[in-house]
Amino acid sequence: MNIFLDNMVIDYLFRITVQQYNSPHKLSLEEIRSLAEKGRVRCFMALITRVEMLHGLEKAGLPAPKVLECARNDSSKLRIAEQMNIVWVSYPASRGDDTYSRSDLTLRSWGPQWNIAHALEEKLLRIQGISNGDARQIVSMLYGVDQFGAKCDFNAFVTEDGPLLTAIKREVVRGSLSELDGVHFCNAREFIDTFAESNT
Repeated sequence: MNIFLDNMVIDYLFRITVQQYNSPHKLSLEEIRSLAEKGRVRCFMALITRVEMLHGLEKAGLPAPKVLECARNDSSKLRIAEQMNIVWVSYPASRGDDTYSRSDLTLRSWGPQWNIAHALEEKLLRIQGISNGDARQIVSMLYGVDQFGAKCDFNAFVTEDGPLLTAIKREVVRGSLSELDGVHFCNAREFIDTFAESNT
């Protein structure tokens, strides 16, 4: 089973590790991590997540100790991703005039699907409840490729972002996001419930 993890998932897994996060979904998040480490699910994330980490470190006015703390935290998150055997996929709507076009992370993803990826991103940004980061994550899931240029289909997009889930589910019911047909958008608990049902 292939699942795409929103950047919030890896952030919450890090917070669980340092005992700074407790919610009804804590056990489900830990179960996803365990399933990934055991190879029972194959997890993917967007390279754009790593660009967002860089942006966090480059925020104007951050004191040096805070920058060092954030850098250590990001390194820990990337170690968790490595332990989960995360496959990184490209951001296929890179542009030369924005701060998300880091040549080492996103520029290589320019390709034949750029036009449809960019069009979907613009469409998503017109939907209330979907942020710039949300749109980039979804576009990466649908049209991004791995380091070998391979495209993958996903059974689920897992996020702990409540407003994003509400917006996506609303628009799917309305029939306005046919591009997302076949992908189950869910939080960690919903995914684990579905995974358990499919394996009984």
